[in-house]
Amino acid sequence: MRTKVAIIGAGPAGLLLRQLLHTYGIDNVIFERQSPDYVLGRIGAGLLRTCSRMISTAVTRA
Repeated sequence: MRTKVAIIGAGPAGLLLRQLLHTYGIDNVIFERQSPDYVLGRIGAGLLRTCSRMISTAVTRA
C-alpha cells in the first residue's frame, strides 16, 4: 500500500513538503484556492529565501 498525502496551500511550507515527500517516493497533491496566475505573481526573492532556509533546516535535521 502506498501512502498518499494531500497538501493544503502552495506557499513555501507546502512546496517544501511536496518536494520532501517526492524525494522519499510518497505520492502527494497540492490544493490551492488561488489561481495559478495569482500564486506565480507572488513568487519573489522572499519566497526563495524562505524555501532555501527551510530546505537547509530540513536537510540538516534529516
